[in-house]
Amino acid sequence: MRTMRYADALSESGGESIARAAMIQQGFALPELQVAFPQPLHRGRTYRVDFLWTRLDGSKVIGEFDGMQKYEDETMLKGRSMLRSLVDERHREAQLTLYGMPIVRLSYNDVVHANRFTKLLRQYGIPQSDEVARFVRRAARSRSTAAQIFTVCNLAD
Repeated sequence: MRTMRYADALSESGGESIARAAMIQQGFALPELQVAFPQPLHRGRTYRVDFLWTRLDGSKVIGEFDGMQKYEDETMLKGRSMLRSLVDERHREAQLTLYGMPIVRLSYNDVVHANRFTKLLRQYGIPQSDEVARFVRRAARSRSTAAQIFTVCNLAD
């Protein structure tokens, strides 16, 4: 039951869900999921980002989880080579930088190493609460169904 309180159908892959679980366990603010941005060079089209955090100062950070499936699965490649897929991804990221937000790229290896993951998100200024992290870890060891998460939102919008 406790785990179900964190479930979100917007997580598009197992890797994104694992990353969210690590964020929760380490007490990081949860990001918005699958946020769409208009393509700067092709209005009417959008890019969706895996994660979008709001820092305490109101600025935003984009997060992308890099799984290998999108480079290996023929259905995800849609007829493109792995190299073409990588080049397309670099162009997409270059266009996203026009929004003036840093982009943190997360891999499975980042996520499964708690110290490395925590250091990475802290370097990008993602809000974290050690109190929330302690609560989540304590709750995981108990029979309690309580869950605690936090997000940062800009009330001026």
